[in-house]
Amino acid sequence: MDNLETYNRVSSLERPLPKTLLLSVYTLLFFTIIMGAINFAVSAIDQPVLDYISIAALIAYILIYIIDGHRHRYCQHCGDRLTRITRPFLLTSKFLSMEGRKQGDYFYTRSRRHLWSLTPRWTKISQQSLACHHCRLTEEKQTESYEAASEAEIAQLSANTP
Repeated sequence: MDNLETYNRVSSLERPLPKTLLLSVYTLLFFTIIMGAINFAVSAIDQPVLDYISIAALIAYILIYIIDGHRHRYCQHCGDRLTRITRPFLLTSKFLSMEGRKQGDYFYTRSRRHLWSLTPRWTKISQQSLACHHCRLTEEKQTESYEAASEAEIAQLSANTP
């Protein structure tokens, strides 16, 4: 992979049409769910069809949200598939207030991955952004990525503990 410092930064890389269509569908389904909830709470119109429509809209909203999270993003300039790249990790006040340590481009901390997990485990946090290697562009926006630390990384953290 090329040196990321040579890439130009832009505010948005993803094609605007899929984002706009998904936002429109989300908005339509959201208002359908809200109107169904109001109708159910007030019981103004006693028609079970409206309740079924709002339940179907809720299921569709959840499915589209899951599909949206797993879909591929494409560059608006060349049409190539965008990839996630790890940006250099910047320690902000959020991470300075957390217990953990920074090694390289990652921040390691102990956290509970799910609500039902009782024991905290080591988590590796990185800052990522989208990039198009054909156009040599990266997005300005960075997102945090959380993943479980491997056994080798945990052993390395334990070895470096003062």
